[in-house]
Amino acid sequence: MDNNKNQSTMKTKQLFLLCTLWLTVSLTALAQEPVATLEHSGTTKVYYGEGSFEQAYSASVNGDQIYLSSGRFTFTNIAKGLKIYGAGTSNRNFIKETVLYRITYNSKNEELHDPMPINKGADSLRLEGLYINQGIYFSPDLINYVKIIRCNVGSVQFSNNFKNNCSIEECIVNSNIDFSKLGNNFLVRNSVIGGFISNINGNALIDGNIFLNKATQTNFTIRDVNYSTIQNNIFVYGQYYGKNTNSTLVNNLFLNYVGEVGGQNNWVTSGSDAFIRRLNDTFSYYDDYHLKNTTTFLGTDGTPVGIYGGLGFKEQGVPSNPQIINKTISPKTDDKGNLQINITVKAQDN
Repeated sequence: MDNNKNQSTMKTKQLFLLCTLWLTVSLTALAQEPVATLEHSGTTKVYYGEGSFEQAYSASVNGDQIYLSSGRFTFTNIAKGLKIYGAGTSNRNFIKETVLYRITYNSKNEELHDPMPINKGADSLRLEGLYINQGIYFSPDLINYVKIIRCNVGSVQFSNNFKNNCSIEECIVNSNIDFSKLGNNFLVRNSVIGGFISNINGNALIDGNIFLNKATQTNFTIRDVNYSTIQNNIFVYGQYYGKNTNSTLVNNLFLNYVGEVGGQNNWVTSGSDAFIRRLNDTFSYYDDYHLKNTTTFLGTDGTPVGIYGGLGFKEQGVPSNPQIINKTISPKTDDKGNLQINITVKAQDN
């Protein structure tokens, strides 16, 4: 089977779906509302409003795809193996963000902003291009093959029971990733992480990330990560390592640090910064995390360490499906009743 032909066909279908969705939204009175489109077995259905994602989810089955426009959507518990694509995670440079949120109330009627729960039945779930500010919580169930890609999340918390073959890729994680020591074969790559990574049994790859937190002797950046590979990362502050058993540490850059870190081919510098631009100690879309020195600090594959090495990092969390980058509609029809519409669509290279 010709993989290139299959990929081309898939891109064509996605372009057609994207244009159809945009025209549907733009030519109705509901154009300013958030829109969710469910693709199921070659057919599509469009839902409108903040609750549209929940409607599309309710009508979906395992293997379906849901496309979300920019805007705010309420979310439900996720217990299906879906592919859910947003429009990105930042409103910089005309890229609109897709925000998922849920608010509940306690006994005092105070607002609680809850994380997104991923429950039993969500095997092979894919979340991409979404802003989930309260983070993601994996319920105490056996859940496998979940991919979180190009999302901005508060934190990621795994709990109880085994979770295997899950990945966090090209994400912004503003706090911690806790794998709860119940699972194997995890991947965390090309992501900006504001907190720590902890509690991995083994067979994890932590590759090409930037850690922004100020670790201490009792609050390590990576701790209880066992029988895993830690490579090509940048640690902005100090100590990183605590109670990790038989993990490989190779080709990592340690800033603001004096002393030995062990491992192989690691760099230590007491300099304050190595990036083109970093405004403060928390993530910002206005930062530029490209390295000033692109020839010295090279990873295991010969590309610079950090988020732009290896497979790279997509700015503003733009998802892999095709995106509309420019659109114009004539304010009125011509003398023949035709409406002039121009749409520029860019198919993503990855």
